[in-house]
Amino acid sequence: MKYLINPIKSFSILATATITTAMSLTLLTRADRATAATLDWDSTGWQSGQTSGLFDIGGGQVQIDISKGSETQFSSFNGNQTPDVNAVLNGANPDTNQALHLQIDTQKIGAIPENLANNQVTLAADFLGYNNGVVDDVTFDLFDIDVDSLNSTNYQWQDRVIVKGFLDGAVIDPIFNIFNTNHTAQIDPYTLEGIKGVANDVDDGTVSVSFSSAIDRLEVLFTDGDDTLASNPAFHGIGIGDISFREIPPEPKPVPEPSIVLGLGSIGLLVSRCSRRRSQN
Repeated sequence: MKYLINPIKSFSILATATITTAMSLTLLTRADRATAATLDWDSTGWQSGQTSGLFDIGGGQVQIDISKGSETQFSSFNGNQTPDVNAVLNGANPDTNQALHLQIDTQKIGAIPENLANNQVTLAADFLGYNNGVVDDVTFDLFDIDVDSLNSTNYQWQDRVIVKGFLDGAVIDPIFNIFNTNHTAQIDPYTLEGIKGVANDVDDGTVSVSFSSAIDRLEVLFTDGDDTLASNPAFHGIGIGDISFREIPPEPKPVPEPSIVLGLGSIGLLVSRCSRRRSQN
């Protein structure tokens, strides 16, 4: 018994497999082409008291905007008006690795919902350019999230920080890695609070932040927790570290390589010859 091979069917199967392989190889290179980038505060030229800036980072730009409520003032620290890039609140990092220092003085406790809008400071970072403004693997550190006393519960202020990522307006959950849970606590999916005082130059109040997926915007809101006994909290501050991320390259079009196209042409020619020979027999 002779088993005849259907050349047309064989060509179809081989061509499909060949094109699929080419597409897979093309798509696999997308992750390899993702580029790491960092908004390094030391390199921004940030001036004391500055509240916005557009910075060229990698293949796009990062827009920073810092806003405050009507009952909130930025405070000076060591003679420098904040927002300021300095080494005051940068955890255990060396002084050469500075952070953005936010020192605020609110009139009311922001953790009380009706007070929040007017008693807070919000830093927003928008990623522009890149792949439609979308970046992945965004990470940064928050420093010195604590309360005003190492040993007492008579708090005159308490740090509360709310972090959210966004993609096309939808909220993307943050992921918090808290260095010392005896000093900083996560109280809901987006919110951190200081629960014990820390010194300025240690990591006990440090939290590393990442996100569950790609984002095009992040927001860090800084206000007062409701464990303070002061109806008008004293001024207090946090540091925001360098913002690192990966640029996502545009989705490539899975077009077969010229050699593959030539190979398919050869297969087509072979199929044509086989078909003619069968018709002659």
